Amino acid sequence: MLRILLLIVLVWILYVVLKRFIAAVNNNKPQPPSAEKIVACSHCGLHIPENETHMINNQVYCKNPDCHPK
Repeated sequence: MLRILLLIVLVWILYVVLKRFIAAVNNNKPQPPSAEKIVACSHCGLHIPENETHMINNQVYCKNPDCHPK
């Protein structure tokens, strides 16, 4: 009976160690670079992601109300 309990404990410890090892290996993989393009506002020069901009007359403007052409 003691051997069975010892075997169960050893298998459980091996499982926990392997699970942590696999998690550590997966966390060390480099993250892919962001594919989002960074552009500069035509008025103030602020660099922002392209999806946070407004295009007016083929020029890029940030969302600051002071930067929009009148």
